[in-house]
Amino acid sequence: MGDIRPLRRPCEHHEAWERRWKTSWKAELLGAGSRLPCTVVNMSVSGAGLSIDGAPAEGSVVSLVLSGADRIPARVVWRRFGAMGLCFLERQPGVLDLVANPRGGKGLRQ
Repeated sequence: MGDIRPLRRPCEHHEAWERRWKTSWKAELLGAGSRLPCTVVNMSVSGAGLSIDGAPAEGSVVSLVLSGADRIPARVVWRRFGAMGLCFLERQPGVLDLVANPRGGKGLRQ
């Protein structure tokens, strides 16, 4: 069995888990007692990029609220000039459902 090479990726891995999709979704960011309107400009199963004014500090734990969806707990990983990046505290496989049915999604574009 020495001639069998281990897989480089786990069997359940799929390219979609690493992909980031362009979006234009109105949303709110909740954190530290504040509600900030924002626009989700890109999203993956593990994070999102936002256009936002007055973003919370890096490292802050926040919740992203999309219309008709549950709150998504996240951490602010970067921010600059009216933009910020979020890392979701848990992967959001529901993003893949939006890709499978883009017309049902909130303006999802590939």
